[in-house]
Amino acid sequence: ALDSIGGYLSINDNATLQNFTGLDNLQTIGDYFEIYNNATLQNMEGLGSLHTVNSFVRISYNDNLTSLSGLSALDFIGGELNIHGNPALQNLLGLNSLHFVGDDIIIEDNISLQSLSGIENIDPATIIHLEITGNLSLSFCSVESICDYLYHLSGSHFIQNNNFGCNSSGEVVLSCGTLVDCYSKGITFSSQEEIDLFGLLSYEDCFEMSNDVIISEAEPGNITNLNGLIEIKNIQGKLKIESNESLPNLAGLDSLSFVGDNFEIINNNSLFSLSGLGNTHTISGKLKIENNDNLQNLTGLDSLHYIQGNLLIKNNQSLASIENLQNLDSIAGYLVVAYNPTLTSLHGLQNIAPQSIQSQIPVNPDIAIYQNPELSTCHVTSICEAIALPQTTTNIHSNAPGCASLYEVEVACPNIVIISTDTPKKQSLHVYPNPVHHTLTIQSSATQSIQLYNAYGIFIKTINLSEGQNTVDLSHLPQGLYLLTIQDGTSIKILKM
Repeated sequence: ALDSIGGYLSINDNATLQNFTGLDNLQTIGDYFEIYNNATLQNMEGLGSLHTVNSFVRISYNDNLTSLSGLSALDFIGGELNIHGNPALQNLLGLNSLHFVGDDIIIEDNISLQSLSGIENIDPATIIHLEITGNLSLSFCSVESICDYLYHLSGSHFIQNNNFGCNSSGEVVLSCGTLVDCYSKGITFSSQEEIDLFGLLSYEDCFEMSNDVIISEAEPGNITNLNGLIEIKNIQGKLKIESNESLPNLAGLDSLSFVGDNFEIINNNSLFSLSGLGNTHTISGKLKIENNDNLQNLTGLDSLHYIQGNLLIKNNQSLASIENLQNLDSIAGYLVVAYNPTLTSLHGLQNIAPQSIQSQIPVNPDIAIYQNPELSTCHVTSICEAIALPQTTTNIHSNAPGCASLYEVEVACPNIVIISTDTPKKQSLHVYPNPVHHTLTIQSSATQSIQLYNAYGIFIKTINLSEGQNTVDLSHLPQGLYLLTIQDGTSIKILKM
């Protein structure tokens, strides 16, 4: 009885062959095994002893093949597994003993195939590449081997043109049983179908995503809403919403309260507002809003209180207002507002603690406001108080009059700004005129010494005051911002004209 073949076995173009009865003792094939164009072949019965094929296995163009039953002993394929163009095949049951495939797995153009059940026991580490395409009825791909290959190994793959649930790698991963760790390696939503599937699967235990979430469509215009993400409350990693042509708002993220790293909203050309972020209060990284051509305002960020990183608002062609940031209390980085051609005011930033606007990178200024041609109102409280701090560095230019330079912002700010990290004490000085041209008058309630610094924190001189009225000649100083620092740590801003 034939129990092994040292070379290849090719069975093709047999018009009346229905199964392989007669090969019952065949155990090994030394080269490839090809089953091709057998019009009446229905199953693999007769190959029950075959356990090893040392090269590829190709099962193609068998019009009436409905089942792979008969291959129950097959354990090892040394090369590629290719199942292609079998229009009646509905599943892969029969390959349940297969553990090793030494090359690609290609499952293509099997129009009646509904499930990949049967290949769940393949060791994913042996797979070189995976292609699942053109199987129009295939909706169940989330067998263990495929899940592990895609999710844990991030293997090379090409998955498309199958039925919903198996139409992309994202859909497959979403259907996999890997959600117990809430995507510890992160997740990318690249289609509307993937977002919808996440919502349909409704994983109640996955309201907290344990790593990065990226929303970026693979096909332009495909993602139109985020409704399927409504269960997400916390994201421990970064959140990036990037390059989605038809996304009008962020509705669907309504439950999101916390982002554990950077939050970036970039290149979303139809994004009109940020509505949907109404519960987001903390971003433990930077917030970057950039290149969103139709974004008109920041509606949706009304509950945002803390950014533990930089705040960048850049190149949003239609942005007219940032007032919805009015509840933002602090950032922990630098502030950039640049290339927003329709923005007129920085109202919305007024409640940021000025001491929190501080670059962690020496080459970046703390405050950068430039190339906003309609921006004339920069003298909101936080900016005025921040630029009065001796250590604050700035880059302010090319905006509308009133905000075209640091000097213009200083002039527009209230004449006297008290800056203290302690509980404010009763002011012991009255200073006038302010702005001053030549001689400054200081009314002091006690004999004391005060220090004069320029805007860069460089000490200029000590001024000894007596109780009552004192005059100080400042005519020799160049125009600009100066600080009078009192012994209790309070500073008074003086503008020299």
